[in-house]
Amino acid sequence: MNKKVPQKITNFKYLALFGFLVLILGISVLIWHFNPEIQEAKKHKEEAAIFSQKIQEERNKYINDSYGGESPETTYQMFLEALNDQNIDLAVRYFVFDKQELYKQFFLDIKNNGRWEEMMEDLLNPENQKGEMKPSNSYVIRVYNKDNYLIAQATLKEISFSENGGEIRGSIWKMIEF
Repeated sequence: MNKKVPQKITNFKYLALFGFLVLILGISVLIWHFNPEIQEAKKHKEEAAIFSQKIQEERNKYINDSYGGESPETTYQMFLEALNDQNIDLAVRYFVFDKQELYKQFFLDIKNNGRWEEMMEDLLNPENQKGEMKPSNSYVIRVYNKDNYLIAQATLKEISFSENGGEIRGSIWKMIEF
């Protein structure tokens, strides 16, 4: 004789089994989610995304930057013209972005200390300027005074930008040091 198991007991067994599986799955997800290695990986992924965004922002700044020339000499001459007009805000735009505030303060200090005319006399004399390309793909312009003492040195670097790492789309020379 076959005993029939009541339908309610069978449904309860399946429901209990389903509940048990959901509980195990939930606990597994929580353990995985709060795993220190997973948390560390999430943190690194977020940091990488922020870093990538900052790179893109810097890239966009230089793509849209029109303050610089196609050669180091052109950039340096535009820089000198701005200084000659005592337009410090324009002059510092020929520097890379992270150096602009530093050199703005530098030139303001020279101006405020009454040394502007003396500086410009030496900087504007083309005979005092000697430029050369360095192996590091930078261009150095040295400025000497009338007694042939080195009084200033400008280092320029070509800033190139491309579309998604492909062919170079353009470049300008920016000052990185003075």
